[in-house]
Amino acid sequence: MSNPQQLVQKLWNYWSILQDDCLCYGDFVEQLKLPLFLKMADAQAKPPLNKPSPIPRQTRIVAKVERQLSVVEELAAVVFANLQRATRLRRAMLQRAFTGKLA
Repeated sequence: MSNPQQLVQKLWNYWSILQDDCLCYGDFVEQLKLPLFLKMADAQAKPPLNKPSPIPRQTRIVAKVERQLSVVEELAAVVFANLQRATRLRRAMLQRAFTGKLA
């Protein structure tokens, strides 16, 4: 599709369909960013522009973000486990208090 207006119209048509499924505008744009970036990077690497592709740098950034996210996920699992433990301890203390076994 070489005509930018056709591409834009096609994207808005997709948006109108997905909007009915409760996909918000921000999420729609977020999902479009990577494919559009890759398309632009590919176009810049071809003649007449012949610019070097930014893909290696982007790959390093993605790898770093994924490493950070794995740390966040591990911490979230620890926090969730601790919240569950705190809930169990609270219930046990309340049960002891109501049965008169709290010393």
